[in-house]
Amino acid sequence: MTTFSDRLRYFMEQKGLKQADLVERTKINKSSISEYLSGNYEPKQRNIYKLAVALGIKPSQLMGVEEDQPAAPATTANAMELSEREILLIKKYRQLDADGQEDVEDFVSMKLAKAQRKAEEAMTAEEKEEALG
Repeated sequence: MTTFSDRLRYFMEQKGLKQADLVERTKINKSSISEYLSGNYEPKQRNIYKLAVALGIKPSQLMGVEEDQPAAPATTANAMELSEREILLIKKYRQLDADGQEDVEDFVSMKLAKAQRKAEEAMTAEEKEEALG
């Protein structure tokens, strides 16, 4: 992604957002966002910040700082097949800001730890010895 407009489009797609969503979230007028998307104009720093907040990313990612770029999208060879429910959950997750996404990640980690503890408690002494080696 070499241009600002490419990066803006990429992150909008990742979050499932349309131009109207950015207008609503940032209060930047529609014509300015159109100019950003067409590549005719790049926003000033304050609007880069507003766009980044609306997209739930760091301003440096929108500006194209290499170290903050997202990982390359999964290729067909290593992509997972997702159910409709999983796809819907991912779309909802992408609509959250960074804090909301972090809350979801914390919740999932907590649920996984709880499931692991329950599984360990359900193991017999013999199964525990086998698992330990």
